[in-house]
This record gives sequence, structure tokens and C-alpha cells, in this order.
Amino acid sequence: MTPPLADIRQILVIDDEAVPRRLLSSVLRDAGFEVSVAQSGLEVEKLFHQKEYQLVITDLRMPDMDGMAVLNWVQQNRAMALVMLVTGVTETETAVEAMKHGAIDYITKPFNPDAVLLGVQRAAEIYRLRCENQEYKEGLEALVEKRTEQLNRFADALSRKNRTIVDTNRKLKEANDKLQQFLNQAMITDKVTTIGLLASMLIHGIANPLGVISGITEVMEKRFVGDPVTSREIVMMQNYVHQVLTLVDQIRSYAKTDIFQFEKFDVSAAIQNTSALFKLLTRTKQVTIDTETGPDLWISGNRSQIEQVLANLVQNAFDAIEFEGLIRIRAERHLANVIITVTDDGSGISAENKERLFKMFFTTKKNNRGTGLGLFICHEIITKHGGSVAIDSTPGHGTTVSIQLPAV
Repeated sequence: MTPPLADIRQILVIDDEAVPRRLLSSVLRDAGFEVSVAQSGLEVEKLFHQKEYQLVITDLRMPDMDGMAVLNWVQQNRAMALVMLVTGVTETETAVEAMKHGAIDYITKPFNPDAVLLGVQRAAEIYRLRCENQEYKEGLEALVEKRTEQLNRFADALSRKNRTIVDTNRKLKEANDKLQQFLNQAMITDKVTTIGLLASMLIHGIANPLGVISGITEVMEKRFVGDPVTSREIVMMQNYVHQVLTLVDQIRSYAKTDIFQFEKFDVSAAIQNTSALFKLLTRTKQVTIDTETGPDLWISGNRSQIEQVLANLVQNAFDAIEFEGLIRIRAERHLANVIITVTDDGSGISAENKERLFKMFFTTKKNNRGTGLGLFICHEIITKHGGSVAIDSTPGHGTTVSIQLPAV
């Protein structure tokens, strides 16, 4: 399949009023775009059969087929096309709601030509990212299909298995690096809807193929349990798969931070689960994980989300320790709150960086190892649990992250 051109060339303008329709098309044509116009949403299907539009700009309120119906049709029939809404100044709440359902932006009447062109420019960046992700997705799916066929065909050939594992390992590392670059490019807009778009593409386009690879490595790990060389290569593959899946889970978690199933549970159990998980990673470094929990540490919340926060904080602490160190996890009841602290004796954080730690896409990790989403998501989760997060750190002397949650 030939990948789509990553550029907006054809724009369809739909408005039942002649004056704004002519004004908007004139602004876009003067900027060099090829523009088609329609006075009803009912024309969208016919026009798309004549041309492939990369961007549809449609009025929200129209008598026959409104902007939301146009948006639904485009999403169901032209997955690569983008939709931007035109609204009155009193309808911005409706436009924002439409963005939650897939619209990329909105512009208000009366038109400001500069605002219109700026919105189209943002749309062009999102369209380019969408095209790159589609090309990447198809390549990754083809790679997974090819590797799966090879693994099934040569399951009993040890030497060929080793070469396949090494090659797949390299491909996964390249995929992880490209994914990091893809997320960095997402900073073109500060609208939360862009993260929702990225989450959807990543979850459906990457998580499923990597799940297949993960399952294959588990089968191979059992098959080659007596071969230390092959087992080591399989572990390396699993680590890279885990890195990419962790990144996808972080984005998925951000997109769903409003969806919580609250229940009463003991924080001690969540801490022990997190500690047990990360003690498996200490084989790569001389890191000791020490836990201490007091009595009566019950809270009301989403246990999996709290465990995600703890896992992220312990991972950060683990990354801050270069070769050898100690991570302490403490929890105690203080008046009407449960206090959790995660302390490490790693490299620490400078004062200037400490002010930006909870901002989206900011990271202090080197060599593209961080996404800049972890602490942002942790802060969102704790805030929605009615709690707070604080960080105390000195360069060269480690870091302590303190979480305060209401006790029950």
C-alpha cells in the first residue's frame, strides 16, 4: 500500500450561509489551498467520491445535516481526513464537546483570517503526524506478521532462532526510538484532544502487534529454558517490548484519567505489589528496595491507578540510580490522611527543573529514555483522588516524592 502524502492540499468548506462560505473559501484560496464548497452536509458523500479531501471545515448548525453528522460520516468513511468546526461565539461549549468526539479544532464567526490560517496550519501538522503513524503502523504490522511466520517455521532450529531474536530485538528498539520522536512532535498543539488522537492510534496500531510478539517470547522462553545464550536474547526482546507497551499504557492512562472505579482498599497491598514487581529489575543494577508500612492505611480510590503511580515513582527512582543505591517506600497514617513517600539516593533534581516536573512532555531523563508523561499522569491521578503530590530533591543527594491521600 502506498502511504498517503503527508500534506493538506484539498479542503472542503460546508456552510448553508453564502457570505461566510465565500469569505472562508476566499481566505483559503488566497493562501494557496484548493478549495471546494458545499451549502449542505448532504453533499459530503458525493463530493468525497469526486476528490479526496484532507480537511473538512463545516458549520456546526445546518438545517439538513449538521456539523456533528458530517463529523460522524467522515470518521466512518474517510479515516485519514480531519474535520474542523465553524461555530458562533455562543456555541464554543458545543464545539469543545465535538472535539472530544474527534474534531481537531474550531473557529468562530465572524472569521479572523489569521485565526483561520493558524487553525489550518495546526491541522496540517496533525495530518502529517497521522500519515506518518499510518505508514509506521503498516510497517510494524508487516514486521510482526513476518517474524511470527519465521518463528513458527523454524521453531526447532536453534541457530536460526537466535538470528531472528537479535534482528527482532533491533527492530523493537528502533520502533521505541521512533515512538519517542513521534510523541515529541505531538507538542505542536496544547489541546488535550491531540493526546486523545495519539492514544487511539497508538493503542490500536501498536499495542496489539506488540502483544503478539510478547506472547511469542513467552513461548520461546519456556522452549529454550536450558539455553542461556538464547534465553538472554529473549529477555532483551521482552525488555524492549515492555518499554513500548509501558509508553502506550501511559498515554492510554492519560486519555482515561476521568474513568475511575473507586473502592476501599489497603495501600499496604499496593506498595507490596509494586515492590515485588521492581525487585525483578534489580538484577541489572545493585539497587535495594526497602518498604515499611504502618497500620490502618485504607483509602477510597482506584487501586490499579494508585499502583500505576507507585510504579512510575519507583521506576523514576530506579532510573536516577546509576549503579548502586537504595529505594525506600514508606506509608503511614497521619490524622485524616495516608502519607506515602518514595525516596532514592540517586542523582537528584535541580531547582529549576523541579518547578517543571508535573508539566506535560517535560523530562529530565537523557537519551530519549523519558516521555515527559509519567509525573504529569501521576499528578492527574492523585488530584482526582483528592490528594496532593510534593517533590523534595537536591542534586547529588537523591529525591523524595510525597503523596497525601484522604484516609477512610
